[in-house]
Amino acid sequence: MPRMCPKVNMTSGEDAIARSPLQRHLAWWGVDRALPGAAMVLDFIQAYAARLATQLPYPTSHAEWQVRADEVSKRLRRSLGLDNLAACRHPSEAQVVGVLPRTGYTIEKVIYET
Repeated sequence: MPRMCPKVNMTSGEDAIARSPLQRHLAWWGVDRALPGAAMVLDFIQAYAARLATQLPYPTSHAEWQVRADEVSKRLRRSLGLDNLAACRHPSEAQVVGVLPRTGYTIEKVIYET
């Protein structure tokens, strides 16, 4: 059975030359057009980021940077759901069940529980 490709309506010959096959395929799905509120959302994000940048105090010493870095790291781990990851770790209790001596190095056969 032959593969069917979506037909894309082009307005001019120049448009067909300028667009890549991916762009033409996305155009068929309507993804090539800008979303109605996209500019408004981007403006909001930029204004919010600028406001946050003026509200955050800039650390002046290395110690202040470390405190801020620890705070941001904890918040990031929590937002990604990784704050409980360290609590879930168990001791690995690895057991060496065999050793293969080689010239200049050894190979150890290790069993551990994950």
